[in-house]
Amino acid sequence: MLRTTVDSCELYIGRNAGKGLEEALKNARKSVKVFSPYVSYSFLDLLVDKCSRNIDVSMITTSEAVNNGFYKKLINQHRHAREDALQKRKQGRLVTLTLGLVFLLLFGASFNFEFGSFQIAEHFIRWRWAFLAASVLSFIVRNFYGKIRIYDYTYSQNLRFAVVVSPNEVKADEAYLAHAKYYIIDDEIAFLGSLNFTYSGFNKSYESCVRIQDGKVIEKLNSEFEWMFSNDRTLYEAVQTLGPKIYKEPPY
Repeated sequence: MLRTTVDSCELYIGRNAGKGLEEALKNARKSVKVFSPYVSYSFLDLLVDKCSRNIDVSMITTSEAVNNGFYKKLINQHRHAREDALQKRKQGRLVTLTLGLVFLLLFGASFNFEFGSFQIAEHFIRWRWAFLAASVLSFIVRNFYGKIRIYDYTYSQNLRFAVVVSPNEVKADEAYLAHAKYYIIDDEIAFLGSLNFTYSGFNKSYESCVRIQDGKVIEKLNSEFEWMFSNDRTLYEAVQTLGPKIYKEPPY
């Protein structure tokens, strides 16, 4: 637990308590750190935009607050082709074509062509069965080669983030409710209070927020944030585990 005293601060309380924080976020020049159990889409877009402008962005949230649409704003899927599998797929197509042609030629060569209505009808039936048998053979071969996995998938992040698994979703000693809300801008300003990183938290709900510019306190908050970001006492959702949950991974 972090415990400290603050020499001076600025208090926001009531509706629109997030106005000062929102302005500071928009004016961030170097870094933004967000710790909030709930995050709205519009504010997430703001973080992604800041990250694209080479501003160092980090976020900690909880698994209760996110869904597939949320994750897709943060995680990118990358598909990688297996070269050996592609070669086997090409080989399978060649084998299918070759076997089909050979089967048809052998079947057709066994016919004794005669010119008569009965013989023509009989040969037509035989050729039809030949085509059917060749199609079945081709399907079997194509299906065999078609089961070879061609693609592998990896995932990357649009910004640095961590998702703390909620105790409501898993029964584990490491799971606990990450309910704090604090924000650090450019390592110079910090905001702490009751407001979540959401539009309603910033503008509609009755909330409280304290603005701090005490360098020693901000340093301690930074240390707490980094410790919380990755430690062996917290259960996190890994990006490579989240990826397959939100994206399809067709293997062929």
